[in-house]
Amino acid sequence: MDDLGIEFKPAALYAQEENGVVERSQRTSTKITRLIILAGNILDFLWPNVLLIAIYIKTRRPIRALLNSISPYKKLKGKPPLVHHLRALGSTVYSLIAKEDRVKSARFAL
Repeated sequence: MDDLGIEFKPAALYAQEENGVVERSQRTSTKITRLIILAGNILDFLWPNVLLIAIYIKTRRPIRALLNSISPYKKLKGKPPLVHHLRALGSTVYSLIAKEDRVKSARFAL
């Protein structure tokens, strides 16, 4: 794991105070998830998906812990993250159905 920049630091069992960085990161992810659910009026059963979205967003925003406040994504990949595809949760979206997959009906024929 050393080649990936991951350093293993064992901690004592049941000693959360030793995991300060991880605990804060988890708290931040949880807060972002709650805010997205409340702001977007998202149904509660979708919280696991919203948590994944929160983490996705979190890794693409700049953080002070890295030099020059770059994002973890940029630090790992060496290029800035693309964020043009991000949309507000709860917004109306439309799915494009390929022409060959559309229902064929005489009623809608031109």
